[in-house]
Amino acid sequence: MHSYLLILFWYALGVETQKSNILLLMTDQHRFDMLSFLGNKALKTPHFDSLASEGVHMEWAFSSTPTCTPARAGLLTGRSPWGHGMLGYGSIAHEYPYEMPVALANAGYATSSFGKDHFGWNKTMNKGIAHGFQNLMLYDGLGNGFPSGSEYDDYDQWFQQVKPGKDPMATGLDWNTWHGKAYVYEEKYHPTAWLGRQVESFILNYNDSRPFFIKASFHRPHSPYDPPARILNKTLATDLPPIITGEGWDEMFRDPAKCGSEVDAWCGEMPADNVVMSRRSYHASISFVDENIGLILKALKTKRFWENTFILFTADHGDGQSDHWHWRKGYPYEFSAHVPMLVRWPESMESQVKMKRGSTSSFVVELRDVLPTFLSVAGITPPPRMVDGQSLMCLLADPSGKSCNWRQWLDLEHSTCYNASNHWNALTDGKMKYIFNAQFATEQLFNLTSDPGERAELSKNPNYKSELELWRGRMVTQFEREQRGVNWVQDGKLVARPKGQTYGPNYPKGPPPLVGSRLLLKSSSNQLAPAQEWQCNRSGSVNGTTISLMANQSLCITYSASSLSLEPCSANSIPEQMFTYGKAEIKMQVVHKSTGLCISTQTSKVGSIVALEKCQSSASTQLWVYGSSGRFCQGPCITASKYGIAGFAWDPDYIAQP
Repeated sequence: MHSYLLILFWYALGVETQKSNILLLMTDQHRFDMLSFLGNKALKTPHFDSLASEGVHMEWAFSSTPTCTPARAGLLTGRSPWGHGMLGYGSIAHEYPYEMPVALANAGYATSSFGKDHFGWNKTMNKGIAHGFQNLMLYDGLGNGFPSGSEYDDYDQWFQQVKPGKDPMATGLDWNTWHGKAYVYEEKYHPTAWLGRQVESFILNYNDSRPFFIKASFHRPHSPYDPPARILNKTLATDLPPIITGEGWDEMFRDPAKCGSEVDAWCGEMPADNVVMSRRSYHASISFVDENIGLILKALKTKRFWENTFILFTADHGDGQSDHWHWRKGYPYEFSAHVPMLVRWPESMESQVKMKRGSTSSFVVELRDVLPTFLSVAGITPPPRMVDGQSLMCLLADPSGKSCNWRQWLDLEHSTCYNASNHWNALTDGKMKYIFNAQFATEQLFNLTSDPGERAELSKNPNYKSELELWRGRMVTQFEREQRGVNWVQDGKLVARPKGQTYGPNYPKGPPPLVGSRLLLKSSSNQLAPAQEWQCNRSGSVNGTTISLMANQSLCITYSASSLSLEPCSANSIPEQMFTYGKAEIKMQVVHKSTGLCISTQTSKVGSIVALEKCQSSASTQLWVYGSSGRFCQGPCITASKYGIAGFAWDPDYIAQP
């Protein structure tokens, strides 16, 4: 709150006569230590380095839930994982109560998103889910690059226009592989180069009287590690930093046979030559991104926006790169959860900033802090209790942080990812890190001050007994304050949670399904409630009744055209919508009255669908329990989904691999 009061004070004095433009630069899967000004000789990042020398390096920046979608939910909403409801890798909600681009648009900004959003793609309308962005030009790095893929985004469409019929993935690497290889086409076709040109052109042609908010989000260095050969050939194995391993605690991750498929392995000691190529390709991908960042910064200067544009650079999470035998992301360790963050304020804000250019700030910051920072720059005070983050503008105005009431430590967490061993909560203040493995109720403790590489695990070290108890108590207090319940804390003690929880109670429920939505079988979850909860007679119905959607009771399950779908409920009792069934909470068959067929599950190309088939008393696929929440379940539950005659409707399945 102190930072918002400072900003309002500045505006009241008339110091800021024109709102600053805002540029959010992002990379994906970019480790905190992968910038050349930090001493990494395998990188060439002069443009990132210039932002650090002309601004501030936030040394202890984190991604609290370090995989793509939950990290971006925190960025979008300014909330903690518990606050926005994504406790692991899943789907970003269709809408949140308070969102970054909506708030800035309402304050008079022209909002544009370029590159990776990972918000979802509306195939029927052929555009991304906007979340308040007024202009979209997207490359999410999903699908197969053709119209048949799960997402055929703006880059994919452009690629097919300039290279008809060619495969943009012809390099032969998939979206989550740890392997690396040079890009097979001319580098101008690379998505990194495409994005750089798109943002450069937009800035050079920008003539709107409104200040702009641009998010330029590069997909790389996320897999595939496919830099141009020109840069890869200059990235030498002898310049790569050494791989970090621990003092025994990480041996459990060393055997590749325990780490999934070889191509997409999330851990394991891999063949040395392949590891070197992977790491060279990853570093080269960052250098290539930096070149295209240079195009964007040059365009700002050419159009004379430089002097009035606030720039923040960060990433959604890091990358294992074989440290502690890990690949990819989703872990509590530094290589995954610790991200780069650079802030450069414009000359027009010079009088309001006391931070010296070229400084390093040691306060613990997180992606949730980006939204409140931009609100401060724009002179916006958020509604009460709508954001959990803090504005970095306060630290720029008061580098000591004394007036900011800055957090002492930060919460991190991730529900089960890859396998049961990776399900955790953590706390850190940038000096110590405490990790609670929720699967096994085990703990880890690291001294980041003396051991930034997390080599020595200290939870069993008697010299750290009181430190361990301190951090454990802090986590208990957090869970109790957030009212997480007995599945998290019992009698003041952390408890094992063998079952993961991707979505928390604060995750927004999705929109009700539309007419024509077909029925699928999906796991019960809060965000799917509008598509899973049905209005029925809990005492059963022998004579027949309709089954309508609670979220929209004008829609009923209907049997027509040899399938079950949602259709408008008839005012009369038409045969297509009449079903009989037994009492709630008891396994029962649900029978379509006029045909005598039973609602059952069947396997199809889109998963387990719900259909009618001949009744068989012994068939488990025909036995349903109508629960207290209004769901028909047999483990998974009947869910109205997107596969319907009405085209795109409710989409519970928009999830790519993390």
